Amino acid sequence: MFPGEVKVPGTDSVENKSGTMYSVLLVPVVKEPKPGTNEVSKAFDECWIGSDGYLKADGTRQHKAIAWQGHVVNDNGQTITDIFVSDIPDDLPEWVQQNPASAGATKLPEAPPVIQHRRISFMQDGVSATPRHWLRSTPDGSLIGFFREDKNKIVQLWVISPNGGEPRQLSHLPSSASGPFNFSYDGKYASMLADERVWIVDIANGNTFPVTENKGVGYEPNGAVIWSPRNEVFFNRVIKGRKGTFRQICTVSLK
Repeated sequence: MFPGEVKVPGTDSVENKSGTMYSVLLVPVVKEPKPGTNEVSKAFDECWIGSDGYLKADGTRQHKAIAWQGHVVNDNGQTITDIFVSDIPDDLPEWVQQNPASAGATKLPEAPPVIQHRRISFMQDGVSATPRHWLRSTPDGSLIGFFREDKNKIVQLWVISPNGGEPRQLSHLPSSASGPFNFSYDGKYASMLADERVWIVDIANGNTFPVTENKGVGYEPNGAVIWSPRNEVFFNRVIKGRKGTFRQICTVSLK
């Protein structure tokens, strides 16, 4: 979404309104992808790559890019989820102004052809559907994180370069991750939930360790573990009190 006046004919007081910001469709999708192709039936749970994009294989910087999960059909006719990258040109707002989107009762909006899409993973098993999570990028844009089962069917954190290549297992959890993950502001760590505990992963070496205890039923942490710039992690935990059970905000400092 970017600045750009939009005038909608027949505006009303409920849904149809004119606006001062303009949005475009990012990804082209099809109803029935052909098996073994890069056609996508659903694009979802995305993230911006890096605080200033990422370095391409040729050494140039792509300043704006989004990584997203896409449903594709493999050679066996099975729908799996792989990872895609969309490179967005810096002059997209100007291009859109010169080429306004057109749609109607029988035509859906189309993604601007100046946005370049690439499939960067080709996994047989695909991205894990549970727990539901959004892709995340390290601040420097060098790694994109996602959940995938390891050889023991345990859902772990994996990473892949926005330029593609082989995915690399990052975490070594004793049981499957149970909530979304996030990278720290300095790009050195990742955080997630598993076994009713908060876990930290050292990105440099994959060292995986808990920073909270499993306190049993009634004290379960839940949701996403987020970071502060001071390397503190914040999370929700269900806590029983004299007046009932409530979800509280808790924090742990990583020293």
